[in-house]
Amino acid sequence: CAHSKPLKISTCVLIAIKDNGLDMRNDVAIEFEIDSAPMLATLLLKVEEETFLRNTPAQINNPNCWIAMIPFPKLDDRGIRVDSKSDITAAITTFDINVAKIKLNATCVKCTSPRMETLAETWSTDKATEDATESENYVLNRFALFFCLNLVLLKCSPIKSLTKHARNALCIKP
Repeated sequence: CAHSKPLKISTCVLIAIKDNGLDMRNDVAIEFEIDSAPMLATLLLKVEEETFLRNTPAQINNPNCWIAMIPFPKLDDRGIRVDSKSDITAAITTFDINVAKIKLNATCVKCTSPRMETLAETWSTDKATEDATESENYVLNRFALFFCLNLVLLKCSPIKSLTKHARNALCIKP
């Protein structure tokens, strides 16, 4: 979007220590501003043909119906997939996220430590923005590698107390 607004996350952190002659109270307002973070995910879903062909056009737009079409893998009595390689029913094969810029703004609301004001100013510099962006992308890419594991879909029985309308909305056949 040409007119997109950055995502802002704000919090206040209070660090207070009063012990053995030390009386410190630092109240810092911290704001993270994320300009853009495009995300790409590739999913592998095995669906049952018969279930797919039974769906109505309205159900095709319902994500719950797509989930209901994924066959359950063979599970042991503890709910763990019996053969994890040959019968993959759902997997995230690619997950990538790249943050364009993360800006950190820190302001001392009321700080008794003289160094806290300096630290807050340092966090708000352009260099800190570059470092935060680089670090966040590193962490997100490591998380993406970890996250790209096969999904284990546990077999669930439909809740009998659901109304007919709710069962239809969730694509659960009575």
